[in-house]
Amino acid sequence: MKLLCMLVSALGFAGCASSDAIVVSEAADSANAFDGFPAQSLEGIVYAQAAFDGNYEDTFESDLIDRGVVPVRVTMQLRGEGQEKAQIMIKPGRMGARLYLLDGTALAHVPADAVAAALAGKPARRVRELAFQGGLLGSTATEGYLFFSLQPAGDFQTYGRIVRHADGDVVRRLDLAHSLLAFDVMVEDAPRPFYVGIQR
Repeated sequence: MKLLCMLVSALGFAGCASSDAIVVSEAADSANAFDGFPAQSLEGIVYAQAAFDGNYEDTFESDLIDRGVVPVRVTMQLRGEGQEKAQIMIKPGRMGARLYLLDGTALAHVPADAVAAALAGKPARRVRELAFQGGLLGSTATEGYLFFSLQPAGDFQTYGRIVRHADGDVVRRLDLAHSLLAFDVMVEDAPRPFYVGIQR
C-alpha cells in the first residue's frame, strides 16, 4: 500500500503540465527528478524483486525496447514462517502483470511466445529460454523475464532505457528503470496485489 501511495503522489506531480501547447514535462523527467520506487516487496511470506537489465541487448541479442517491448527480470520466492506448508502457485498469464511508467501509463504484459514469434533465430530462442515460467513457489527463487508492450507505438520514442511518451500535447521523458511493476498473487485463495519498484 505504501508503494501505491508513492505512485499516486508521483503521478500527481507528473500531471501538472499545461495542455495548451506541446510541452516536454520536466516534472516527469524521471532521469533527473526521481530515484525510483523501493525495489523489493515482501507481502506475508511471498518475496519479489524486479530489475531492469541494462545489458538486455546482449542478453537477448536484440534491442527489444527498440521493437517496443520492455523486458523486466522478476525473482519470486517464499520467505519466513509457514513457507514450508504454503501452496502458492503463480503463472505469468494469470497474474495480471502491468508495468507503470512514472506518468501513470500502464504497459500491458505480452506473453513470451508472442514476443518470440515477432523475432527469429537466437533472439527468439533466448526470449523463450529466459521467460518467467512461474509455478509453485518455494524457498528457492524462481526467476525469469516478463515482457511489456510500448503501445500504441506512435506514442513512444525510445533512447536506451529512456522513453519519450506523448500524451496529447504533452511529451514526458521517462526512465524505464524508475517504473513500478504490479501483479497479483493468490494467497490463501484470495488475490493479493504486489507493487515492486524496478531496480537497476
